[in-house]
Amino acid sequence: MQICTHIIHYCPHNLDSDSNIWSILLPITTAILSAGLTYYIAFFNDRKNKEKHLDDQLDNIIKTGIQYPYLEAEDFTSNWDKEKLKTGNEIEKYQRYDLYSILVFNYMERLSEYYSFDDNEIMKHVNIQEWIKMHQKIWDNQHSNSPGYKPQFKNLVTRFLK
Repeated sequence: MQICTHIIHYCPHNLDSDSNIWSILLPITTAILSAGLTYYIAFFNDRKNKEKHLDDQLDNIIKTGIQYPYLEAEDFTSNWDKEKLKTGNEIEKYQRYDLYSILVFNYMERLSEYYSFDDNEIMKHVNIQEWIKMHQKIWDNQHSNSPGYKPQFKNLVTRFLK
């Protein structure tokens, strides 16, 4: 008794000695190759989309820096003090810088993760070493102990600050 009801043509009980094994293997091979190619294309597109998203984020950070040049000025960033967020005549500037630095360090972490924390690959994309040094004071006093940053990123920042 043969129990092959779904695909009679491919049922091994219906194959005689003259049947070509390729009539079974070809569709299976085609399906496997098609699935592999689909996966590769999806992976490649996903990687390109992530890269474009990172580039868009960098563009927005740069535009903010152009709109508020003091955010990237060493004489301002090196004078950052947590107390200036609460008192003084430049509270708004220091609050803006505090939020801006979060954007910058979050971006650098995402970029680092994208390149698997490989210093050389990251530096090909953006010179984050200079950027980290520019914002060292706020990193040391505000962000370095943040549980929101991955240990690999904190280690990368430490390496670049040496």
